[in-house]
This record gives sequence, structure tokens and C-alpha cells, in this order.
Amino acid sequence: MDVTWRTNLPWGHPKADVEGKHLIDFLSQEDLPTFRNVFRQILQDQIPVRDKHFTIFTAKGIPRQITFSGAPDVDAEGKIIGAIGTIKDVTRLRGMEAQLLQASKMEAMGTLTGGIAHDFNNIIQAIMGYNQLMISGRLGKEEDLPYLTSISELIVRSRELVRQLLLFSKKEEPSSRVVNINEEIKNIHHLLSRSIPKMIDIKTDLFDDIFPINADATQIGQVIMNLVINARDAIGERGLITIKTANLVIREPSTIGGFQIQPGSYVKVSVADTGCGMDEEVKRRIFEPFFTTKESGKGTGLGLAVVQGIVKKHNGYIFCDSTPNQGTTFHIIFPAVSGDMPDVIPEQTRQIISGTERILLVDDEKSILETVRDTLQLYGYQVVTAESGEEAVSIYAKDKHPFDLVILDLIMPGGGGKKCLQDLLQIDPTVKVLISSGYASGFQPQDLAVAGAEGFINKPYQSEELLSSIRKILDRKTSVSHKSVD
Repeated sequence: MDVTWRTNLPWGHPKADVEGKHLIDFLSQEDLPTFRNVFRQILQDQIPVRDKHFTIFTAKGIPRQITFSGAPDVDAEGKIIGAIGTIKDVTRLRGMEAQLLQASKMEAMGTLTGGIAHDFNNIIQAIMGYNQLMISGRLGKEEDLPYLTSISELIVRSRELVRQLLLFSKKEEPSSRVVNINEEIKNIHHLLSRSIPKMIDIKTDLFDDIFPINADATQIGQVIMNLVINARDAIGERGLITIKTANLVIREPSTIGGFQIQPGSYVKVSVADTGCGMDEEVKRRIFEPFFTTKESGKGTGLGLAVVQGIVKKHNGYIFCDSTPNQGTTFHIIFPAVSGDMPDVIPEQTRQIISGTERILLVDDEKSILETVRDTLQLYGYQVVTAESGEEAVSIYAKDKHPFDLVILDLIMPGGGGKKCLQDLLQIDPTVKVLISSGYASGFQPQDLAVAGAEGFINKPYQSEELLSSIRKILDRKTSVSHKSVD
């Protein structure tokens, strides 16, 4: 089983370290039993082998993925004198395969979550509606308030879980603007402080003159929040989490964190913890949907997958450094943009404005019709309901009193909200329509102006969100013209 290297000296090993040695001297310990079986198959069973995968180490101890193909080596008399074969370095190819596999998993997740999101959001919307009506005093008693408040918190958690799932299935680009990432980190710092036990310290090290980036501020906040919560879980009872930002200028094509990054200006965000760290096997799987090392019921396995999805949508890169018992640092690199930094606008309190206008409410879920109708009536609106797009068109065409607004669910049996919107525009080109949906596949909010609707609200929504959206539309001047949805 002696080996003669018939190629350039492999992977940086000096000639003296290679001559007279067998390939097994360079393989990972885990692969040795399999490799010996392969040679036994060649030498004893006289059966050639093809593309057997192993891990080999360079002179610097860096693992490389190889494939070995071999056959018996015979002399002039036909006697087996050894094995002859070829070794191929497929590290880059295996990396591409892993990326393709990850992309396939994410696509499957998108298909799955998109299919269930509409129904799930309708359920949450109905529960939220009943709960808010009871809190308002219309249906509940004062002694029930602590329980109702707890229900509200659970509803919010459920809504956020669905929104995280939908990050896999939404196809639209983020709603981007020029963002000062330092300000976004500062804005959510108080939320992070409330979410993290006091025994865990959160520090920030923010570079003063940070480059601006083009990003969806809400999604950037989600990234930071998820990474900090992940760090909290890795630390346990006591430790330190550090959020750091820095400018990064790359002057020639470089490999960073396993990614080929082109020259340009970037912003680097790092979230480091003093937690338990990860081994190589866990690191390979951390971005897989539903993969978690937490106990059953304590983690969904979505946090880091969501982070990766958001970073990719922003044309960024994410990778991590981690060693067991020595903590973990996640690094994110975002492309910087030229332009002025946005001014920091103080948060303003939203004002709920009631009204007396007539509203046609269209939804195929009776529970949503009931709760939204009762909420709107509580604030003075006159409400007529319809359980389908066809019924809504019939009511709108026959009603002698004009409707000031139509709140229209997008996904319904029959023609659905899309067809209903077209028919309403045929009847009345000036109709004001607020689209409502928990999953709007194939119909993006940015297309609403072209389609003829005045606004869009995501289910599940709080009453305050709906009331605010209604007033914005009703107080806006009517659009002059609309185009077809098709």
C-alpha cells in the first residue's frame, strides 16, 4: 500500500514530508476506517472505486475536501502490486454544493410557509380582534385585564414568528433607504436591554464616522435582535455581548469568511459573545431552517436562518468565528453607499382618529368580519360587510349610498381580491380601496398604485394600525386615474 506522489507536492507539504509516506498520513482520523476499506476493496476484491470523498489536511492544518478514484496496479505478469489512482481537490465544488443545498432548503421553506401563512395570519387576526375588543371594555370585565394582557403578548409573539417565516417566501426587495446603522443599533438598544437578563452585559463599540448603507431599517433591527438573542442563549447566566461597527475598504478582490468580495466600501457589523461556542459540525448547520441545539420548546431554529435571508437580500455576507468554550462572533458585511446620512427623527406618538364614513369590509373569514366591524363601529364608522369579492361587487353596485372606503382581503375563494378590485374600479374609478392580506404572493405592495388600490396593511394588524391607515386614505385627495391589475 505504498504511495508514490506523481504530481506536484500537495497542499504545501515539503518534499521530505511526503516521500515514503502513505496517503492515510494526511487524512482526517474520522476517515481512516473508510479509506482502509476502500483499499481493501481494491487490493483484495480487485474492484475499482470512483469518487470516494475524504478530508485531507494542508501543511498549515487546513482541511480540504478530496475525491479518490483508484484501481488495482498490476505488473507484467498480472500480479497485483498495489493500487493506482487519482486524487482531486473538490473543496470549492463541495462548497458550491453546500450553498445549492442551502438554497434548496430555503426555497422549500418559502413554499411551505407561504402556503400556510394566509390561514395562520387570519387566525391570529381574529384572536387579536376579539382580545382588543375585550380590553377596550366592550366585551370584558376589569378583573380579566391581566389575562387579556398576557394574551396580547402571546399574539405579538405569534405574529412575529409568522413574519420571520414569511421572510423565506416573500419575493419583493426590501423597502430600502439610506440608513445609519449606528442609529438603528441605538434605537433597539433599549429593547435589547429589556430582553436580556441583567447578569448579561450588552456593550456597543460603534465607529463614529460610519459609512451609510442602503437597507430596510426594520429588517436590520431584526438581524441585530436575532443575533443578540442567539448570543444570550449561548451565554446562559452571566457574560458579555458586544456589538461593534467598523468601516471596511477593500482595494482588491479578497476572500473574507469564505466569500469572494469585490473591491469597494463596506460596513462591518460584529456581534460577539462570551458563550459556549460551537464545534465545526454545528457551525456548518447554523443557518439551516429549523436547526437548533436548544432543548425542545426553547427554540424554533429560525433566528439565524432569518438573519441569513435578510443579509442576502441586502447583498451582504455573513459568517462566524467560534471555538467551543471560547465564545462566538458573527460578522456581517454590508455594501456601503455614497450619500448623506439621514437625520435622526424622534419617535412620535401615533394618534388614533375616529370617523363617521361608510366602509365596505370584505373578507371570507367571519371572525375577522365580526371583530373588524365591531372595532370600526366602536370608533364611529358605518360598516357593511361582504364575505366574498362577488358579494362586495354586488353590494357596491346596488347600494344607493356611496362608500367612502373598501377594506378588501386579497386572498379569497372565487375571483379573490384581485378580481374584486378590478370590478370595483369598473363601477367607480374613484373608489378608495385598502388591501389587507397576510400573504400577498404575486401581488406586491409597491404595485398598489398601478393596480388601483390606495394602500396595503399586513395581517395580523393591531386596531391602531388599521385606524391609522384608514384615516390616511380617507384624508388623502382622490387619485385621478388607475390602471389594470394585470
